[in-house]
Amino acid sequence: MPAADLERPRTTESEASLGGPDSEPVPPQTRPDGVPPQRPTERQRSGARSARAPRPSPRAALFFQRLGVAVFGLCVFFGCSECTLRVVDRIVEGVPFAANKGEIFYTLHPYLFRVPKAGFAYDGVEINRQGFRGPEIATPKPPGTFRVLVLGGSAVWDPYVGNNDQTWTAKLQRQLNQAMEERGNQLRFEVINGGVPGYTSAEMLMNLVWRGLPLEPDAVLLYEGYNDFKPNRWPGFLPDYSHWRVKDHSQLRQLSRQVRVVWYAYELLSRFSYSRLDRYDTVDQPGIDAYERNLGRIVTLARAEGIQPVLATYAMSVTPEQVAKNAPQYARLRRTLVTLTVPEGVLDAHLRYNEAVVHLRQQVDVPMVAVEGQIPKDNEHFVDHCHFSNQGTTVVANVFARDLLEKLSYPGKGTGVRGAIDP
Repeated sequence: MPAADLERPRTTESEASLGGPDSEPVPPQTRPDGVPPQRPTERQRSGARSARAPRPSPRAALFFQRLGVAVFGLCVFFGCSECTLRVVDRIVEGVPFAANKGEIFYTLHPYLFRVPKAGFAYDGVEINRQGFRGPEIATPKPPGTFRVLVLGGSAVWDPYVGNNDQTWTAKLQRQLNQAMEERGNQLRFEVINGGVPGYTSAEMLMNLVWRGLPLEPDAVLLYEGYNDFKPNRWPGFLPDYSHWRVKDHSQLRQLSRQVRVVWYAYELLSRFSYSRLDRYDTVDQPGIDAYERNLGRIVTLARAEGIQPVLATYAMSVTPEQVAKNAPQYARLRRTLVTLTVPEGVLDAHLRYNEAVVHLRQQVDVPMVAVEGQIPKDNEHFVDHCHFSNQGTTVVANVFARDLLEKLSYPGKGTGVRGAIDP
């Protein structure tokens, strides 16, 4: 190696970028504020090199392209399916296109499962500002008004009548007031429809506490039976029914109410899981005891508040002959009452739960209306297993009106003079 080469200093990478050791020195560039820029450190230079990611291979690019197409296709399919199901629901069931499935008339409640939407009206159903089906309720209660609060489930709500005026609670109010006019009594009866579809005796108790008592009722009428059948044989029975009700508060159930595709997928999944449950020909005693205990607590609370409680037996159209003759009419009963046989288990439940009402009446000495046995068990009076037709609501109202006029204590009873109290 020549000596000249040995004496020449080696040029570093950084010096080469500045022109090398033999090049003319480059004056440092200064920023507008006069401060010379700092040279990047080795860590900064290595970071800049690592930040330059390598270009994906053609195979990876093709994969991501196909993935994007698949995701887009799924989104289109999902959107079209959602729109189609909403249109079908609108045509078949009358569900508004933009409404949540199962929540047309209701809003979720953390303690009561659900409550009617206050101030909502749709398809003949009008809900007042207090969240009850019917006209507005004056608070405080006007003088000369005797207010009857009816608690129960869908059999009180009356989902199959045309409008609010056709519910049996509205007809009951008209019949009671007509009787007052005929007797020359100026007292005005007001009957409040406190039914909410799906409510058991457990929800009825809390419905009275949180929503009923502020309305200042003079009497509370209890009419419910069928919904309490459902938790009776559900696995893991608990007296507060939480073992059964918890399924209605799952995250998937909440999502299904907002997305129709998820709703129908959930229904299919539920039917499959419910089909694996055992069906029984009889109900279990702990469930009957819980039902009677709930009704008893309502009676105790009502009396403590100065309210007259009234019990009622529960009417159903289920007979072996009716089930055999009208199988499609009772198909929904088999889908919703998944732990009892139809008709054997339903008949046993109906009999024993009504016996519990009679037993409670004897224990606490409270008026009772025997509705069961007074409504003909046919298609003219029932739409299905427990909901009344328009003709059925008229008969039910007649039964309750006759017994309430006889068994309730109200001003002017039997005298025709307003203000007299019959003990």
